[in-house]
Amino acid sequence: MSTNSIFCSNCGTKISKEDNFCSNCGNVQNINQISNKSSLIALFLCAFLGLFGVHRLYIGKITSGIMMLVFTIIGVFSFVSIIWTVIDLIRIMANDLKDINNKTLVTNHKKWFIASCIAIILIIITTFILTTTFFVHIISNYPNIDYCIINGKLC
Repeated sequence: MSTNSIFCSNCGTKISKEDNFCSNCGNVQNINQISNKSSLIALFLCAFLGLFGVHRLYIGKITSGIMMLVFTIIGVFSFVSIIWTVIDLIRIMANDLKDINNKTLVTNHKKWFIASCIAIILIIITTFILTTTFFVHIISNYPNIDYCIINGKLC
């Protein structure tokens, strides 16, 4: 990408830095409010390494990134990191998460829909795996509990 061009914060069209509005969608551009960090990179970092706070380190939020890492390593507060990661994924997909300077992350909307769909699928798969692991853990740690299902009811 040329240093004289940017992407529109609304539609993702490549426009000149000197333009005050996008010729494609008419959105007014405020160059000072657009970060140099990519929302796609932040999305995939959050989806794959979110529990460790890597996406927060990427956007410059060092303190909260280290807090997520510590919560995950300690293990006792890892549920906080899980909830925090899911909230951050939703905020990144909504283009609501800002960088350290409170600037909007750069979004190329043409690739954004596919990336958001992949992130949603990853959230569903991760939720399924965590839920399954939780129930397997409970069942394997309490072997004296007999489960039977008669006519759709636990007995």
